Amino acid sequence: MPFIQQDGKVYVGTVGVAATMLVTSVNQIAKINGEVALDLTWTFASARWRSRAIQDHDAVFVDGTLNAEEVEFVASNIARLFSGETVGSQALYGKALSTDSNTTADFWRITTSTVPQNMQWVFVFTRSDDDKEMQIYSPKAKLENYPAPFAVEDYTKQSLTWRLLAATSNGKFIEVLHGVTTAGRGADA
Repeated sequence: MPFIQQDGKVYVGTVGVAATMLVTSVNQIAKINGEVALDLTWTFASARWRSRAIQDHDAVFVDGTLNAEEVEFVASNIARLFSGETVGSQALYGKALSTDSNTTADFWRITTSTVPQNMQWVFVFTRSDDDKEMQIYSPKAKLENYPAPFAVEDYTKQSLTWRLLAATSNGKFIEVLHGVTTAGRGADA
């Protein structure tokens, strides 16, 4: 049965933190208003063994992305996603702080040294079909894009893609958890 993802939240932590410690208010960095979708792709090796038809087809590599629509970050947490960025304040270009009023500007500076960090991610939402919590956990992923639209309605909401990476400790790639009870209502499977 199709369902809508409601009340989505994004939690983040550095690689190596226990997954059970990620879903806390201090680690929540965003809300999700749209859909979350997982895309897994395998690369195969095929063998024909002196035949015209493929007789063996073995998966060699797995590649994955996680896409989230309408992600709304808490502004103070954006810097947790990157390394090599700079924040601060300065005068607007062409203005002098001492002579012009309203000339100070805060900035977020991206340079050629700015890169996304390897982080652990947990995406949490409630399913509309059964009112159960669902979590998607990635033990290691990198943000692949960061669009920053400047239209009034879209300034704080971005559609983002994460590249999934395997955890070096155990090879874990992605986990999808679907709650079997609803919070506060006991066992109602």
